[in-house]
Amino acid sequence: MDTVEIPVNHSSAQFSAEAAEKMALELNLTSQQILNVIALLDEGNTVPFITRYRKERTGNLDEVQIRDIQTRSVQASDLGTRFDDPAFNRSTT
Repeated sequence: MDTVEIPVNHSSAQFSAEAAEKMALELNLTSQQILNVIALLDEGNTVPFITRYRKERTGNLDEVQIRDIQTRSVQASDLGTRFDDPAFNRSTT
């Protein structure tokens, strides 16, 4: 199998390197693959487009892997938004 060099993501995405590392371990991928996929999704690219035309940025991930990253990043984002929402964090004293 040929080695694929994955370009570094210089996106300003709000997904932390720590969260990417955790997701990478769970999915058996590299954190750079996770960050690159999230950046591509944040740029408005669709999963089929990323799968077909951005293999050099994802390290040849398939559509299922990219959708899994997409789902997990949306869930993490939703969770973070809820915790940052003052209405969600009201104390009940």
